[in-house]
Amino acid sequence: MAVPPSILRGRIRTTTYLYDDPENPERRTGSVTTAEWTEDDRAALLGLEMYEATLCPGCGEPRETAWHADAEGEYEAHPFVCHACTAKQSREAVYVALTAAPPAEKVAKFKPFDLLTTTTDPTPHEGAP
Repeated sequence: MAVPPSILRGRIRTTTYLYDDPENPERRTGSVTTAEWTEDDRAALLGLEMYEATLCPGCGEPRETAWHADAEGEYEAHPFVCHACTAKQSREAVYVALTAAPPAEKVAKFKPFDLLTTTTDPTPHEGAP
C-alpha cells in the first residue's frame, strides 16, 4: 500500500517551521514534518495481514469453515460468463461465484478446526500418487 490508511481517511501531514536564530528571528532555520505512517497505520496493516492469513487463498472464505470436513456440501456456487474477459481472451471466460455458505448456526456446531483431523482428504484420481 503506497498511501497510509490515515491519509486516505483525510489526515493531513503538517510541517512546522523553526525560527531559532536569535540574530535573524525571521529566518527559517529548519522544519519538522509529521510522519507519513503512524503507529495506527502500521497496526492496521499488520492486523489486516493477520486476518488475511486466516482466509483460504483460493476463495477468500475463512479456512476454519471452508476447509472443515463438516462444511462439505454446504457451499453453493454459480458459474457465470464475463463478457469483457470473453472478448479480451477470444474465448468464453467462465467464472464461479459463491452464492451460499454454511449458515452461522450450523458453523457454530462444527468441531474445533484442526488442519490434520477436520479436513477432507482429496478424492484419489487415476495416475495420482
